[in-house]
Amino acid sequence: MEISGANLILSAGELSATYKTPIRDVGFVASFAIKIESVVSIAQSLWFDTDGTRRFNTTATLRFTGTEVAGAVTFRIRTSEDNITWTAWGAYRTGDYYCRYFQIEMTLTRQSLGMTVLCSQLTYFVDLPDVNEKGEDSVSVALSGKAVAFAKTFHQEPVVNIAITSGTGVYYRFSAKDTTGFTVLLYDAAGTAVVGDFEFHAYGT
Repeated sequence: MEISGANLILSAGELSATYKTPIRDVGFVASFAIKIESVVSIAQSLWFDTDGTRRFNTTATLRFTGTEVAGAVTFRIRTSEDNITWTAWGAYRTGDYYCRYFQIEMTLTRQSLGMTVLCSQLTYFVDLPDVNEKGEDSVSVALSGKAVAFAKTFHQEPVVNIAITSGTGVYYRFSAKDTTGFTVLLYDAAGTAVVGDFEFHAYGT
């Protein structure tokens, strides 16, 4: 396989060839949804407007690079938690993969050497499921605040919203907050630390 302009194509004399992406590091081990989007077409010369009876041509398969074809591209994937021990290459299926590292292999296939099959777009991305946690707690020592430990696992520091439900507190601030929990202090209108009850909502990934 080789680059032709902005496209990937099969080299001369090859009916099938593969491209491997670089190894990607998501940053931490988790269950990720890995998705792939690609456009593979048969190259041909086309005028901008090929149908004189319509002002604009629209089609689900016709591209400026050619006609999009099904079955000319397949994908395999392998994953790893530590970049040392890897799974075997397996057929890619849309869904979740538990890993930190992953690599994708794309294979292009053509029926004859006279056909130019090209990939004009290859996009792949990972998506973490949202994590939400809600709870209630109290500040009983005004100057110390209240330390809350999350029951759920956050991979990145979440956004935390506080609603004061009792006492003279009108606003709050965090003296600490990370992926494992937070410490919150409550203050009255004069800026004095006070006690009181609160609800919290943490959300992130």
